[in-house]
Amino acid sequence: MFLIVKGKVRLRYGSETREIREGDVICCPTGGPETAHQIINDSEDELAYFSVSTMMPAEVCEHPDSRKIGAFGGGLRHMTNINHNIDYWTDEV
Repeated sequence: MFLIVKGKVRLRYGSETREIREGDVICCPTGGPETAHQIINDSEDELAYFSVSTMMPAEVCEHPDSRKIGAFGGGLRHMTNINHNIDYWTDEV
């Protein structure tokens, strides 16, 4: 969730782009490319926002533009390309 404190910028949410500005509150649920979100400041305006997160101990996130997946939790931070999938049983004895 984001509270826009200062500025007038754009929010990219899935395949849509919307203008957001001071006072707007944006909630971005988890999901796939349809809920992927990005705040874009391509204006001359200064942007300030407050972000609230669930701070889950483990998280997996998808970056649809670069086709990457990140896994974070318990001290592990791993980023990989979405095309680098292997079967669960690969190299198991």
